[in-house]
Amino acid sequence: MLWGVRVRPSMLRPMSFRGSWALSPTQKLANRALWRYAFSLGVFAAALSVTIPVWPFSQHGCLILLTVAVVVSSWFWESGPGVMVASLSLALLSALMAHSRMWQWWALSDLLRLALFATVCALVVWLCDQRHKAEEKLRASERQFRRLIEHTSDIITIVDRNGVIRYESPSVQRVLGFSPGELIGRSLFDLVHADAAEKMKDFFHARLHTPGVMPALEARFRCADGSYRVLESVGNVLLNEPGIFGVVVASRDITERIRATEGFRSLVESAPDAIVGANNAGVIELVNSQTERLFGYTREEMLGKPVELLLPERFRSQHELHRNDYAARPRMRPMGTGRLQARRKDGTEFPVEISLS
Repeated sequence: MLWGVRVRPSMLRPMSFRGSWALSPTQKLANRALWRYAFSLGVFAAALSVTIPVWPFSQHGCLILLTVAVVVSSWFWESGPGVMVASLSLALLSALMAHSRMWQWWALSDLLRLALFATVCALVVWLCDQRHKAEEKLRASERQFRRLIEHTSDIITIVDRNGVIRYESPSVQRVLGFSPGELIGRSLFDLVHADAAEKMKDFFHARLHTPGVMPALEARFRCADGSYRVLESVGNVLLNEPGIFGVVVASRDITERIRATEGFRSLVESAPDAIVGANNAGVIELVNSQTERLFGYTREEMLGKPVELLLPERFRSQHELHRNDYAARPRMRPMGTGRLQARRKDGTEFPVEISLS
């Protein structure tokens, strides 16, 4: 009798042991703990193999050797394995001392040596435990720091005192096109456009010895494709901060904002009317070229001056009251149609129509 076997494609797939052999986090933790105790037992076994034959000749040397075993176990594998090795070593010393006394009454010196050994072991285990806790706290702080900066839209960069990049957040790939690992070890100033690189480097080194936040700087940064984006960067000097030991630089892409500002300025410059921009205090912050031609002042002579500079002197005190009222309740409206007078630099006056917005 002949039997035919039909092989389906799904039967040819490799077997997966993921479901049956994958370890849970608890199991992984237990495995790591098991290995730590196993290595500590290996260290103790090595010390034991030397201590037993050497004990009759150099008891102090054996005490030092067992203390080293406790230090190694506590230093590398935390307090649990260290306590285990210390307990086994104490039991071994007790047995060796009892054997040396032929199981008779112990001398006071033996008891003092055991007490001293136990005290030293307890101190070593405690110190190593404090070290491990401090390291774990530092690692937790670093993990939290990375979680925070890896999900921000700003570019977070950590550089050393020479400006060499030690960390780059993932957002650098979205903004500049570089992968984070691609920039590690490179100088931050190599990415800055040549017209601002030296200025930024001098500013960085001048502020390096002043802990705290640096003032914001704007500069063009080179992208992976050779183009440039304008970034606003703020540095925080944390050279003595554990886990950082450098300068944290937060950079925000303001390219579109700069383009919008330049577009607005271009629109203002091309306007046929004189345009004056002032803040709530009445200080002139923006003028166009038509304002220069109409009033006879240069741009530098008007910027930073009160807007009353452009009014006849007899109207200035009253205008300041009207300006304060408008600042409290801003609204778009025409002002003084056909009745207002303006004053040029040469003192001549002329009628104007003003629209506030």
